[in-house]
Amino acid sequence: MLALCLLASGYGLVLIYTATRWNDNSRSVPVQCLGIFLGVVVYIILSSVDLELLVEKSWKWLLAFNLGFNLLVRTPIGVTHGGNRSWIAIPGFPLEIQPAEVTKLTFILLFAWQCARLQKKGISRPSSVGPRPKEWWAGLFQTACRMVSSSSPSEAPPRRRGRRSTPPP
Repeated sequence: MLALCLLASGYGLVLIYTATRWNDNSRSVPVQCLGIFLGVVVYIILSSVDLELLVEKSWKWLLAFNLGFNLLVRTPIGVTHGGNRSWIAIPGFPLEIQPAEVTKLTFILLFAWQCARLQKKGISRPSSVGPRPKEWWAGLFQTACRMVSSSSPSEAPPRRRGRRSTPPP
């Protein structure tokens, strides 16, 4: 898995180099190399940790980290680029960080843990997810049939409201 990721990252480095070699800005490739190196370090660290136990014991801390880290963009260290205030610039750190990208990892861990908890309780598909795809397609088909059958107003049966005043013949 690591080899495939490094291969894809190497290909990305080549693409970044060819796209930016005509500019005077040669910062993109070293920054990407630093990102790849940090990613490998995080991969090695996380490979040696039991993530299921970590999430089970500290899910409240992970949730608080997600909320707090995303709210940092509202503080003075939040930076606006292109009208979006979604970056933070840590003083003394050479790069700006987008908190949403970091918190995606912890969100995935928390979501997987929650799904596993629901499955242990016997809930394989929470009702909040919505209908199953088969049921959805059946409902869509029924709606389409109703629309086609009542497309002509002259063929639609008249609607009656209330009770009849005279008995049927």
